[in-house]
Amino acid sequence: MATKTALYMRVSTEHQADEGYSLEIQRERLEAYTKSQGHTNYEFYTDPGFSGGTLERPQMQRLLFEMQEGLIERVVVLKLDRLSRNQRDILYLVEDVFNKRNISLVSITESIDTGTPVGRTVISMLAMFAQFEKETIRERMVSGLVARAKSGKWRGGRVPFGYDYDPETGLLHPNDDAETVRNIFKWYLSGMSVETIAIRAGFGDRHYMVRNILTSDSNIGNIKAQGQVFSGAYEAIIDKETFERARLMREQRAKARVCGRAGHLLTGIIYCGRCGARLQYIKYRKDAYNLSCFSRTTAYNKQYMVKDPTCKQPMLRAAQVEEGVLQALFEFGHEIKNRSERVKAFDGMNAALLARQEALKRKIRKLYHLMGDGGNEELIDVVNETRAELETVSSELDASAAKALNPEMLMNKEIELASNLQEAWPDMDKNERSSAVRQLIRSVTIDGEEVTINFIF
Repeated sequence: MATKTALYMRVSTEHQADEGYSLEIQRERLEAYTKSQGHTNYEFYTDPGFSGGTLERPQMQRLLFEMQEGLIERVVVLKLDRLSRNQRDILYLVEDVFNKRNISLVSITESIDTGTPVGRTVISMLAMFAQFEKETIRERMVSGLVARAKSGKWRGGRVPFGYDYDPETGLLHPNDDAETVRNIFKWYLSGMSVETIAIRAGFGDRHYMVRNILTSDSNIGNIKAQGQVFSGAYEAIIDKETFERARLMREQRAKARVCGRAGHLLTGIIYCGRCGARLQYIKYRKDAYNLSCFSRTTAYNKQYMVKDPTCKQPMLRAAQVEEGVLQALFEFGHEIKNRSERVKAFDGMNAALLARQEALKRKIRKLYHLMGDGGNEELIDVVNETRAELETVSSELDASAAKALNPEMLMNKEIELASNLQEAWPDMDKNERSSAVRQLIRSVTIDGEEVTINFIF
């Protein structure tokens, strides 16, 4: 079977075409060179709009296949980086494909022919420079992303749920879905599970969307870039305190799930008020249980659980005890709900700072709008001064919030859970209910018919 000369062409952007790498120019020069060398059996392989950072290109893959089949005797490119910008790919092609099959690689611009020792040495050096150029471009792009995020503009990529992106200003703006984001935080803090919230929010079984929303810093006006966090010049959907309470609740739920896997509502937190031993669930008929003091149980070899073998704690119906505990919990929640909301220590102190922060963000958005694509030095100076003031205000708010959000203040998240628990209860499954109870109750003690509930807060 006759072999042929492969003329490979690639262009990734219109910018490259402007620099003299258009497909038309490549075609003309490749064909002229091939004919001047007396090669008449040739074919073009063209990959328009593909990056040189990978070999995963349609015509490149076809070329590789035909070389492996022994159909190609030489490959001609206008310039080495048309073949690849990756040093590893270049060396792979030269060492593992071209050399092993006696295929020559010719680069017209660099006057390279791998059929000679000098050509092989030169191509290795040029490949290193091509790789260096690519890494330099990548570093510039990363620096650009960080600089963009530092200026308060969106860094690019997928726009967060609840926002729209304005390409003219480079800023995010809350859209109609922002209300769904607020509701997701409200539902989560009321005790609903991620699965239930996903259904209620219209996400179906895409639970990950709820988790992404609950953990996304963009909802509090921050922008992440290359492991750094910057304050965005756009309106936050969720305040920082709510976001922090949700984060802490996720941690507490994770711990509570470990304790709540026994399957019963009060397992592990209900005790005998007479001897101090735990009460255990004992099944007496289908789907019906009694609560019995471990000290009075002899059917199990758990003597270490026995506190007083003479304990006279009577056996109780588990359903009645659970109903009483829940009723007390719901009533306490209603009592809290009917009170005026507690004044949070840092809210009063930070009201002026919060107002100033939002005013500065609005001012920056207006300045960016006035600047457009121009570079007015006076406006740039005003933007820099305003951003400096915004950073100062944000730092003061963060410091104050960190000081205020101590364990005693964070007790409010349990209060909010208790106040909304009865409303959320019908939508919870068995494990979620058990987890919620453990977030609110430290222990339940029973002495005869007297029940004492020790709330966590």
